[in-house]
Amino acid sequence: MIRINLLPKDKIKKKAIPLKGIYFGLLVLAALGIIASFAWLTYQKKTYHQQIAKLEKEISKYRIVEKKIKEIEKSKKEATLRLKILSRLLKNSPKMIKNVSITVQKIPYKQLYFTEYDYKDKEITIKGNAIDLETVAHYIDNLEKTQEFSRVDLEGTNIKKVKDYKLTTFSIKILPK
Repeated sequence: MIRINLLPKDKIKKKAIPLKGIYFGLLVLAALGIIASFAWLTYQKKTYHQQIAKLEKEISKYRIVEKKIKEIEKSKKEATLRLKILSRLLKNSPKMIKNVSITVQKIPYKQLYFTEYDYKDKEITIKGNAIDLETVAHYIDNLEKTQEFSRVDLEGTNIKKVKDYKLTTFSIKILPK
C-alpha cells in the first residue's frame, strides 16, 4: 500500500536534535580527557623523579671514582717528577752519588751518626753526634785518605750531655775534587 501525505510541508514536524545531550556528552568527554591527562602527567612526573634519583646515585658513584682518578693522577705527576729528578741526578752527577756513598761508608760503626747531611754546589756539610773527639778525628782521617775530597774541614765541636752520656756534636765541611 502506498501512503500519500496530504499535509503541507511546513506543517510536518521535524524531530528536534537534542543539543543539550550533545553538549553534556562533550562536556563529560572533555572532563574525562582532562582527568586522564592529569593522571598521565602525574605518572610521568613520578617516573621522571625516579629516573632523576637513579641518575643522581650513579653520578655520586662516578664522583667517587673521579676523585680517586684525580688522586692517582696527582700521585702519578709526583712520581714522574721524582723519576725525572733522580734520572737527572744519576745522569749529571754520578760523582755526587759516589761522594755521598763514600761519606756514609766511612762512618765508624755505632760510634758516630749524622743528624744533618747537606750537598749543595759541590760542597758537603755534615752535622752529627759522636762518642768522643777521637771518633770524629778518625772519621775525618778516613775521609781524607780516600783521595776523592780536596778538603775536609772540621767547623766546630761541642759536648752535649744526654742522660748519663757525654756526646760530641760536630760539623764538618767537605769539598770534593
